[in-house]
Amino acid sequence: EDEWERWDAHVREQRRLKREADMTTELNEATVVAEREAMVVVAEQALKAGKSKKEAGELAMKGAELAKQRVHEMASKKKAMMVEGDLEVSEPAPYRIVTESG
Repeated sequence: EDEWERWDAHVREQRRLKREADMTTELNEATVVAEREAMVVVAEQALKAGKSKKEAGELAMKGAELAKQRVHEMASKKKAMMVEGDLEVSEPAPYRIVTESG
C-alpha cells in the first residue's frame, strides 16, 4: 500500500509537470502570434501617419512589447482562475458519440 501511495504521488507530479509545460508552450505560442500581429499593425499605421521607417520600427517594437505584456497578464488571470492542485475526478468524463462524418 505504501508503494501505491508513492506511485500515485509520482504520477500526480508527472501530470502536474506536463500540464505546466503545456501551459508554458501555449503561452509562448500566443506571445509570438500577438507580438507579430501587433508589430504589423503598428508599423502599417505609423507609416500611414507619415512616420519614417525607423520610427515605425521603434513603434512596432513598443507595440510588440505591450502585446506581450497583455498576453502574460491574461495568462496570469487564467492561471489564477484555475483550481490549484491535482484533484482526482470522481465521476467519469461525459462522452459524446462521434460519427464518421465528424
